[in-house]
Amino acid sequence: KDLVKEKDIEMLQNFSSIICNIKHLNITNLNSTEGCKLLITADERVECKMAILPSQSYDIYMYYNKNHFIEVIAFSFNLDQKEYASNVYGFKYSNDKEKSKPISINLSDYITVKK
Repeated sequence: KDLVKEKDIEMLQNFSSIICNIKHLNITNLNSTEGCKLLITADERVECKMAILPSQSYDIYMYYNKNHFIEVIAFSFNLDQKEYASNVYGFKYSNDKEKSKPISINLSDYITVKK
């Protein structure tokens, strides 16, 4: 029971908070012949730019320590070979604990903390 110190518990709680608030997106290009470029923005600032290949799926993970508006924008070409953009997905990123209500576990119930 005397394995960790109080500082270790604080670090574990901070790490746990990050893990609990990671957001996951799975993006699939259903077009079997054409790829596209994908931009992910946070409050209109580019955070990620990717080339999306035909018939491929991509997993995207994100974590922020404050609220942002996230947009996923795809750039492709039309029949006249002119590039155009489509807003594929947009959402409000939030770590608001009132909305997510994560479970609360007190580690001191299970271990003795060295001081």
